[in-house]
Amino acid sequence: MQIEKKWLLIFIVLITLNICISCIGGANTNHQPEFYTDPSQIINIRVNEEFKIILYYKEEGTGALWQAKYDAGMLSLIESRYAKDDEIPTAGGYKWYKFETINVGITDIHMRLVKEGLEYEKEVLDRKVFTVQIQ
Repeated sequence: MQIEKKWLLIFIVLITLNICISCIGGANTNHQPEFYTDPSQIINIRVNEEFKIILYYKEEGTGALWQAKYDAGMLSLIESRYAKDDEIPTAGGYKWYKFETINVGITDIHMRLVKEGLEYEKEVLDRKVFTVQIQ
């Protein structure tokens, strides 16, 4: 009877410890950054955390590209990449931006899809503004 109680107590302690570690985020050391596609959704995040913004290109070969404008005092651009949509030929693909937060506050990321003109005039095809609230 004493041995069963001892193992039950050890089991309860291990489960409780596992739950506590999961709550503070220490259990998942390979945490992938969250991603956002909808600019109406406010990005709530903590300082020194990463997130991605993913934008879709409607057609490949149009000469259009997404550009990001943001406050470098609040965010750091870690990486940006284009991924082709292999399932549909000439369908375009996805452009994603991976950011890391630097300071506490609220900031915006202005995204615009531009197409180069003949005389280097940029035609704006689409605009999106993502709001980031950093705690």
